Amino acid sequence: MQDSGHMKTNVLFFLIILPLLLAHLSPQGQCCSAGNPVGGDGSQDGLKKSELRVFAAYRLSYSRDYYHLNSKEKIQHIDKSYYNYSSLSMTYGVNWRFTIHSEMGYFFNKTQVVKLSAGTETIEASGIGDLSLTLRYSLLPVKLVNESQLIFSFGGRFPIGAFNEQTNGVVIPVSLQPSSGALKINSGLFYSHKKKDARFGWSSFAFFEWSNKIEEDFLTYKYGNFYMLEVSGFYSRQPGFVASLATRLELRQRDARENDTKIESTGGAVVFLKPQVQVSIHKTWAVLGLVDVPVYKYVNGYQLTNLFAFQVGVRKTIGL
Repeated sequence: MQDSGHMKTNVLFFLIILPLLLAHLSPQGQCCSAGNPVGGDGSQDGLKKSELRVFAAYRLSYSRDYYHLNSKEKIQHIDKSYYNYSSLSMTYGVNWRFTIHSEMGYFFNKTQVVKLSAGTETIEASGIGDLSLTLRYSLLPVKLVNESQLIFSFGGRFPIGAFNEQTNGVVIPVSLQPSSGALKINSGLFYSHKKKDARFGWSSFAFFEWSNKIEEDFLTYKYGNFYMLEVSGFYSRQPGFVASLATRLELRQRDARENDTKIESTGGAVVFLKPQVQVSIHKTWAVLGLVDVPVYKYVNGYQLTNLFAFQVGVRKTIGL
C-alpha cells in the first residue's frame, strides 16, 4: 500500500512538472490568436482511478479569406496566415471523482505573409505556448459513470512562453506571439451518454474562458471573453473504431486596449463542423485524426478568417 501511495504521488508530480521542464528545455483575430489553440485530445471525460492518458499531437491551421460581418471581402493586406503546432497532454485519474489534465504546446512557426507595394514580406515566430492545468470533477454517482458522464472542469492557462518575439528589431503583432502573455481562467461542463451495448452515443461540452489584462512595457491589452458550445454524435464499432461528427459554436467578445477601449476588428462568431476518427492500434494505443471546418462566420470589423485546421495524434493509456 505504501508503494502504491508513492507511485500516485510521483505520477501527480510528473503530470504537473513535466510540461514546465519542457518549457525550459525548448527554444524560445479569428484566424489565429496568441497562445495555445483550444482543443487538446478531443475528449473532456474523467478517467478511472490511477489511469494515466498521454496524448501527443500535431496541428496545422490555415487562414486566408477576409470577412466583414458575414460577407467575404476582397482585401489583400495579408495574403495568408498559418501555424504548425505540436502539443503534449497528460490526464490522470486521481479517483472516480477527480481527474487532472495538463497540456503544453510548441509552435514550430506562426506565420503571416503580408502584401506590400514592393512585393510580400513574411512575419514569423516560434516557441513555447501556454501551460494548461485543469481539474475535472464527476457530478454523477459512480454507478452511472459506465454509461453517462457529467464532468465539471475548472482550470487556467499560464503564459510561460515567449511574448516579445521580434522581426528586424520590431515586436511582431500580438496574434503571432507563441504565448498569449495573459493568465486565462476557464470552466467547462461536459456530458456524454452511451449505453454499454449501443453503437451510438452523444456528448456536449460548454466552455468559458476569461483573460486578465496584459500590462507590459508600453502594451495594455485584454482579450475578450471566449465562449464555446459543442454537440457531438459518435458511432463506435468493435474492435477499437470510433467516428464522430461535432458542431461547435465559438463566440469571442472584442479585445480592449487602454481605458477599456474596444478594438473594432476583433471578436465575432464562428460555427465549425468537426469530423473525427479514432482507431485503436493496440489495447492501450490509439490514433486520432480530426478536421475543423468553419461553415458560418460573423466577425466584427474586417478580419482574416480561418479556412481549416487539421490535427492528428497518438494516445497511450496506462493503468497504474
